[in-house]
Amino acid sequence: MRLFVILPVLILSGCATANVANIPGNTQANNRLKADIVNMINMVERAQAPHCRYQIIDTKVTGVVGDTVTEEWTVESCGKNIIYPVELTPDPKGGTFFGIQTPDKKDRE
Repeated sequence: MRLFVILPVLILSGCATANVANIPGNTQANNRLKADIVNMINMVERAQAPHCRYQIIDTKVTGVVGDTVTEEWTVESCGKNIIYPVELTPDPKGGTFFGIQTPDKKDRE
């Protein structure tokens, strides 16, 4: 079963804990939003592949519908490329909503 998580990110949200300066690709996310997305991916990776090392190897924009940008974040995990679909939608009150689609465990087999 796939889970699509949507979280609001406010301009004054919590500290960015991940080093996001060197995330490859062409994501439209700013550094604070990148850090939040990386933190979500870290949680999923720890849950689905707790014994694997992983790293983000690419980000790319895959579409734009209205104000919503869709992206694919590619993570190398246990020697496999795992795709995380990501949606970025501006909040009219400020900040950005983002959603991450959790990959199926079968994608890791």
